[in-house]
Amino acid sequence: MKKKGFTLIELLAVIVILAIIALIATPMIMGVIDDAKKGAAEASANGYIEAVENTPIYNLLENAEDTGIPKGVYETTANELKNVKVKGEAPTGGWVVVNDQGIVTAACLKFSSYSKWVKYTDADHAKAILGAQTTKPTDADASITWGN
Repeated sequence: MKKKGFTLIELLAVIVILAIIALIATPMIMGVIDDAKKGAAEASANGYIEAVENTPIYNLLENAEDTGIPKGVYETTANELKNVKVKGEAPTGGWVVVNDQGIVTAACLKFSSYSKWVKYTDADHAKAILGAQTTKPTDADASITWGN
């Protein structure tokens, strides 16, 4: 009578093959996760910037008074932009520059779900991109240059 089953060598071979597949797949999966976090941070930054620009419109509709955001540089952690209603994640750090038309001309924002900074300038065609932390300008007229 023959016994049916796998030998120890066959089981070890399958385990080794599965381990090799896991070693190959893990970096790819980690790259996908990092790309997703990057995309979420950039989308959150774009959403926050849009919310800052739309705040005067919402105030006008709700309160029938124009309480626009004055020209200036605003710290996000200092709660200087109190009336901003943002859908999604609000930044946990950074700053925003608003010009005299109420348009965000530059920003450097950090989100708790992503450990890197997201920067924004009008020159980027209204798209936040991943970048290094930049120092907060001293006034709204400061020319913002990111460097390389």
